[in-house]
Amino acid sequence: MQIGSKMFPEYPIKSQAETASQLKKCMGIHNSTFHSWSITPHEFINLHNIVGIDTEKVLEAGFTGFNARARDLLTIRLKCPRATDQHLCDSINVTLHSDQILEINDSGCVVFD
Repeated sequence: MQIGSKMFPEYPIKSQAETASQLKKCMGIHNSTFHSWSITPHEFINLHNIVGIDTEKVLEAGFTGFNARARDLLTIRLKCPRATDQHLCDSINVTLHSDQILEINDSGCVVFD
């Protein structure tokens, strides 16, 4: 993933293990002994290839992520498997999560970005 000229992560993800590690970082359970996910390794590799990219400068710290105020272009690059593979992707869903500050007062609401 690239936002403007910045790559996330800095080097391309090249293995399923690295994909799983990046997803755990994104979910905030990378070093957790209490939290886990319910997807099995077989499902992760063969059925649901989920990729999560965290843009925070400090893991699990709010408001330390990439500042998107400059409205830079988001580019997602994927390396397609060979055309003879049975496991071709038929859809891609992209979800963005952001932290915002909402000020609520007697005259109305203001969203700070």
